[in-house]
Amino acid sequence: MTSRLSYHGLSAPLNLKPDLVTLGKWVGGGMSFGAFGGRKDKGIMALFDPRTGALAHSGTFNNNTITMAAGNAALDLYTEEKLKALNNLGKILRKGVEEVLHQNNIPSPQRTLEEIFSKEGPSTDLPLHSLSLTDALTEDPRPGMYMTGQGSMLAMHFCGPSQTHLKELFWHHMLDEGIYIAQRCFIALNLELREEHVDKFVKATEAFVVKYKAALVR
Repeated sequence: MTSRLSYHGLSAPLNLKPDLVTLGKWVGGGMSFGAFGGRKDKGIMALFDPRTGALAHSGTFNNNTITMAAGNAALDLYTEEKLKALNNLGKILRKGVEEVLHQNNIPSPQRTLEEIFSKEGPSTDLPLHSLSLTDALTEDPRPGMYMTGQGSMLAMHFCGPSQTHLKELFWHHMLDEGIYIAQRCFIALNLELREEHVDKFVKATEAFVVKYKAALVR
């Protein structure tokens, strides 16, 4: 999904030259679709050449003409200028949410794995190697709420004993406010959104924080 965060894919601004790149269904205008491509000098794509390759590439949605038409139209709409504007909209949204959390003194326990698993920090029964940073943060026994993400792709997270219930409450709260996000609190912005939509999201988040503040503070 990160390929949507930069006009040449996120690997470009990170100065990476990956051996293989996968593209999500946004390339198909949101239709059921996926794509991948590899470096010619590594010989990766030659493995999929039906004339000489050893690997088959089968799929239910291969050669779907409707998806191809939608994707072709999307390429004309998703220009570099609009992509930058959309990522900037995401930055505005995240800044607004973080200001709401800060103004309401909501803990945002974004710490390192080393701090979390140090002798002085909170303990967990889960092994270090099995956890990502987000997993470890949500294992923090202290309550909290914070947002992560980059550009147009964001996510809301909760910590503490009520984290599961708070996540469910947040999802339902946003639905009541006329805002649809993924049930896991993943947020992907689209080209139809404007700053007034961001303002609405931030205000809805503030209303949630005020309503459930007792469960969000230590």
